[in-house]
Amino acid sequence: MSPRRKTGRHYARTQSSLINRLSNRRPPLGLGVRDGTRGWGHAGPIRVQRGSFAVYFRPAVAGMIVAALALGILTSRLVIGYAMGDRQSALQVLVQSVAVMGNHRLSAAEVARASGVAPDSLASKVDPARVAANLERHPWIRSAEATLLPDGKLLVRVEERQPIALVRGFEHADDTHYSESAKNTGSEAVWRLVDPSGTPFARTRAEDWSRLPRFRSQRALATGVIDPTLVEALSIVQLMQDRGLSRDARREIELPAQNAGRGWVLHSQTLPHTVILGEDDLEPRLERLALLLASDLSSARGAEEIDLRFADRVVLRSRSPSR
Repeated sequence: MSPRRKTGRHYARTQSSLINRLSNRRPPLGLGVRDGTRGWGHAGPIRVQRGSFAVYFRPAVAGMIVAALALGILTSRLVIGYAMGDRQSALQVLVQSVAVMGNHRLSAAEVARASGVAPDSLASKVDPARVAANLERHPWIRSAEATLLPDGKLLVRVEERQPIALVRGFEHADDTHYSESAKNTGSEAVWRLVDPSGTPFARTRAEDWSRLPRFRSQRALATGVIDPTLVEALSIVQLMQDRGLSRDARREIELPAQNAGRGWVLHSQTLPHTVILGEDDLEPRLERLALLLASDLSSARGAEEIDLRFADRVVLRSRSPSR
């Protein structure tokens, strides 16, 4: 036999023996699932490996979820705080402008100065209630409201006083309701405007308000404070207008003075120069005055003074020799 053929037979015999051994070998337990045998012999290591992976994987996922939730909560708080003008986010916001509403006589610049807010002030330092209080100290401002927006814009709404009369008199020596320049501790009487509530407010010149009724007071009147006597004086002006009394007849109304005994007194540049009304029953006395001035009695129209304090008579006083 040649060596080549021997080698071939030996190779075939070796291969056949290997096939027989493999075919007669019992299948591995891990591959016995196909024929119904239990094949979990090799499953132990595999399951342990999978379990170890799950032990590390699940906490990692949970941690990522918790971190995402925390980040979402933080982001939402920042967004809400910015949108709502959170105080912490407004610490560095500056007041850039002041928007004024309701002003008619005062300019927007005057109202802005009266607010007491300096340009480029920190918004966190601005108190809207204090701003409103500063504005209400201005003589012409009756009431005020202030609102600070998150972007640093200050909104101001004011209600100005309406002047309907003038009063000449003294101011209180301790009158500090407005600025220091409003004080008057001397003996000189000043003119001030009066609003419908009976409040004297701003100093002025009588020539600038020639069409307004005028009052005269012998006692000091507080600035910015409602005076009941001025309220009654305004009602007397209305009664005189209703009865057709001329402007000269109500040129100036003197308020009752303490211990004077004359009560209300009308002063005019034309005759009669003085009309004494007293303190009570003013409405019927004004009616008698209107009838007397409308009559043909030359003595009544030419009298220097008419005294109506007596219920059953009228006293006429004149400086002429024919008195």
